[in-house]
Amino acid sequence: MQLQRLWVRALALTLGSALLTPATLPSLASAATDPGEKRAEVRRKRAQTAAQLDALKADKSQIADALSALDDNLGEQQALTDRAVRAEAEASQVAATARQAEEDKQSEIALPRRIE
Repeated sequence: MQLQRLWVRALALTLGSALLTPATLPSLASAATDPGEKRAEVRRKRAQTAAQLDALKADKSQIADALSALDDNLGEQQALTDRAVRAEAEASQVAATARQAEEDKQSEIALPRRIE
């Protein structure tokens, strides 16, 4: 029963990783100068390799390693998604402030000026 759950989890993480790992994006390894970026690239490559694991032929250790790699990549992708959502919210706020300032300035320009 535990082995069956392990297989189901391996399959679920493999499918999830395949969806979250952008295979069509160019490799960032050459552009990665930051150690954090390099670690992220290693995690992505490990997840891609793990996603190709044949769960029917692999032993427990290989499956555990693959699950770990997929889990690491999933965490990285979630962190990137969270960061992107926060950046979008901040950008929306900046844009709203800029629109309000523009409206205020247009209203100021449209008001007739009193000559003193």
